[in-house]
Order: sequence, then structure tokens, then C-alpha cells
Amino acid sequence: MRHGARLMLALVGILACPPPSPATAPRLPAPSYRWSRQTLARLTLEEKVAQMIGVRAFGLHYHPASEEGRRLRREVRDLGVGSVVVFESEVDSLPRLLNGLQSLARVPLLVSADMERGMSFRIRRGVVPLPYAMAIGATRSEEAARFTGEVTAREGRALGIHWALAPVADVNNNPGNPVINIRSYGEDPELVARLTATCHSPFTRTTRPADRPRSRGRRPTRSRSPIGWTASASRPTTRPRSSPRRPA
Repeated sequence: MRHGARLMLALVGILACPPPSPATAPRLPAPSYRWSRQTLARLTLEEKVAQMIGVRAFGLHYHPASEEGRRLRREVRDLGVGSVVVFESEVDSLPRLLNGLQSLARVPLLVSADMERGMSFRIRRGVVPLPYAMAIGATRSEEAARFTGEVTAREGRALGIHWALAPVADVNNNPGNPVINIRSYGEDPELVARLTATCHSPFTRTTRPADRPRSRGRRPTRSRSPIGWTASASRPTTRPRSSPRRPA
């Protein structure tokens, strides 16, 4: 009788507990337009111009007193640049570098990186080695494109990247411009558009929206401009920031 009463109380307790809520992906904080407007209002014209400038940074192991370290600190602290573009880096040294630069910046830095093959495009080792886009295009699989976007976004956010210069949205349809090649999903515009949109979708949930559709596929050139171009080939991807970014 005593055991039966205990069993009945346990069942009542279980039924009274609310069901667990389904797991949801973490959401980005809402943009603070008020903070942005207030920050812009207090900047001088010279400081606003500096916010439109991005400088390259190598997240490698080097002494803080080295020429590279002094250059970056001067550009962030003294010149007040608004953006840092990450190039060749190590997975352990890049976060330390970015944290140090952010601590020197009067306005939070916008950090970007080429992520055509995920963070493995810029990180030497220690991240997921994703293939070039053409390998994904050969599968014609939206699930594969979505997976690469998810991995890219999560690893980039973990390393301090806000702006993913990916995916490449070029159509590989111009034999006079071989620089596109395996960086493109293929030569079919419909397939390229579909896989680009699918790969892009995880970025808006995990990091800031990405924007790399570099349209070089129809340009008769073998050279690479230092500025990426958008899909319309009418304006550079490295466009000025409309407002400063609030720290997370």
C-alpha cells in the first residue's frame, strides 16, 4: 500500500511538470539604432571617414613590439579605422589579436574575412577543412550548401568575425576569366543562385549577414582586384559602414 502511494505521487509529479521547451538557436541581439545614431553624432568628420577604412590583419604569432603589431595598434588606436580584414591566421592567436584590437578601438571594430572554404580559407589548421564551391555544386545538394554555411558561420563567430565575405556567387561562364574556376558553384546561373542563397541562410542566424557575391565570372581579366565586387559588378563589397556596431 505504501509503495503504491509513492508510485501514485511520482506519477502526479511527472504529469504536473511542464514539458521541456524545444531547443532554439541563439538569436543575435537586436540592432541598437539609437546607440548608432548617438555614436555617429559625436564623431568628427575625420573620425567618420576613418570608420569607412578597413585594414588587413594577420592573426599569426608575432611579438607585440614587432612592426606588424605596432602598425595595427597605430591604425586602430591613433587613426581610428572602422574595420579589420583578417588574412592568414592561426586558430589560437587570432582571437587574442582581435580582442586586443577591440580593446583599443573607440568604436567597436567590424571584422571581416574571406571565407570561401569556411575559416580554413584563412586559418592554417584547427578548423573544418571545407571544399571549394564547385565541389558542392557538383553534388547539386542544398543540404550540403547549407551545412557548409552553418560551419562557416559558427566557426567565424567563435573566432571573432562579424562579416563573412562568402559565399562566392560568380557564375563560371567566361573562359576568358579563369580566376573564378573552382571558387564558383558552376556554370548554371539557376544552380549558382540556389546554392548561394542556401549557403547564405545560416549566416543570418549565427553571425551578421554575409555579402560576398563577387562577380568576376563575366569580366575578361586574369587579375584580382584588391576590392571584391558584388553580383551586379557595379560597386565594391567593401562598402562604407552606415553606422557603428554596438559591442555584443
